[in-house]
Amino acid sequence: MKSSNDRAFSVVALTLALAMGSLHAPRAFADPSAADKASAKDFMREGKELRAKGDHAGALKKFSAAYAVVPSPITGLAVAKEQTALGLLVEARDTLSDVQRMPPKASESPEAKAARDEAGTLLADVVARIPILEVHVSAPAGAVATLSIDGRPVPLVAAAEGSRVNPGKHTVVAQVAGQPDKTASVDVAERERKKIDLGFDAAPKPVEPPKTVEPPKTAESPKTVEAPRPASIEDKGREPTAHDSTQKWVGIAAVGVGAVTLGVGGLLGLSARSAYQDAKSAHCPGDVCDPTGGSEIADARSKGNTATILVGVGAALAIGGAVIWLLAPSPSAPKTGVTHVGLGATGVTVAGSF
Repeated sequence: MKSSNDRAFSVVALTLALAMGSLHAPRAFADPSAADKASAKDFMREGKELRAKGDHAGALKKFSAAYAVVPSPITGLAVAKEQTALGLLVEARDTLSDVQRMPPKASESPEAKAARDEAGTLLADVVARIPILEVHVSAPAGAVATLSIDGRPVPLVAAAEGSRVNPGKHTVVAQVAGQPDKTASVDVAERERKKIDLGFDAAPKPVEPPKTVEPPKTAESPKTVEAPRPASIEDKGREPTAHDSTQKWVGIAAVGVGAVTLGVGGLLGLSARSAYQDAKSAHCPGDVCDPTGGSEIADARSKGNTATILVGVGAALAIGGAVIWLLAPSPSAPKTGVTHVGLGATGVTVAGSF
């Protein structure tokens, strides 16, 4: 025996097949061929066998195949009965309506006429048994809402008047841009009319920031403010650190290297001057130098240029080192600087150490 879940799955699959139009007869009722009649006869026989076993889903497929090749009151009524047995009342109503619209034939058999009459009676009963789902959606002014029932879009105006649905559970979803979906799961029985209201909140108003109220100023309570320190002034009130000690040693080292460089540059300059004078007196009579004198004078000038560079570098190092050493904080340096400025009732007060 099939479980209720298996049966529900079969009904859903069959409903999809119905939506594709596979279970409805063509609107043009042409005379079927002999092969079509033979196929329909076999389909009807197989369908009756399945129906006798309680397999309504299987029987519906067979009867639908017979109805597709030979649309007649007999095959159409067989389809509608199985749809009704499976709870597909909306689909059964459509099938029975198609049967009622079939034009009677002059050669119609008594069985076909009886099936037509029974289809009319069954149609009235099925229509009365179809549940109605009435859905009302309220949305903020200017917002556009959409609605779907079991994933099928439904116009809001039609949903408010009532949508015909099959008995059982249904999922209703309303949507408005910018807000969470409103979802309702509802179970309706045959002949029941159920109303559902789905409402969306109005757009929230922007929250204004709180206003800041300053306390009143009084003469009795002077306001003390911290005086800002200029970024270019070194805070001399702080304790010396390892960095300060390192700074002093760097300054001393720079002065020493600069002094040595100055000495080397000075000696090299004196040597260059002496070589220049010797070459000029020995090889340049009358300010005209022989080749040896020209070479010695060029060497002397090169040494002089090098000496000039060394003297400049040495002087820069010595001066820079002295500046670094002098700017390094001293452990015994007094703390100076303004610490507070007060606004009192009688004027401005300054507090601090200088």
